[in-house]
Amino acid sequence: YDMSLYNACYESDDGIHWTAPQLGLVEYEGSKANNVIQGGKGFIYGSPSVAEVPARLRSKGRFAMLHGFNREKLEPGETHTMDVRVSWSDDGVHWRQQPENPVIKGRTDTFNNMVYNPERDVFMMYRRATVNAEQIRRMAYSESKDLVSWTQPEVIIFPDELDPSMFYGMTVVKYEGVYLGFLQMFYVYLD
Repeated sequence: YDMSLYNACYESDDGIHWTAPQLGLVEYEGSKANNVIQGGKGFIYGSPSVAEVPARLRSKGRFAMLHGFNREKLEPGETHTMDVRVSWSDDGVHWRQQPENPVIKGRTDTFNNMVYNPERDVFMMYRRATVNAEQIRRMAYSESKDLVSWTQPEVIIFPDELDPSMFYGMTVVKYEGVYLGFLQMFYVYLD
């Protein structure tokens, strides 16, 4: 698996049987007959989170994608190259980077979930908080009106003595008017 590529485009008529369309967008191993929607040498892309945007932002595109991004090689003095970016699309297939990227600079090596809240007219981001001493894996919350300026990530969930030591990510979805968070745990098994 090459993390310098997003091969996140799959299609289904019934939600059970899925196929990878041949989009012809990005060359990989000498061919564009693949389902890759973004890619490049020397970069690593993180998991995408896509949301349809409200009418007030449609001049930028119908869909916004929040995703992690980092360079594979560190520059002198750097401890990481990770950041969070936003891309825009009219059709959900062809994407363009937001000029104001990155929207958050900081370590994030797991899925960042973005949800649009129409009642408050804000985008809510759930992500792992940037590393602090002795608090490695916690969940944080940020919000934005425009997908450019985000509030400082605020820790909302951290493990206590009864939890596994590390939270990995949290996917949030709206169901029947309530936002539900599905917390993912990170377990390490040693033989």
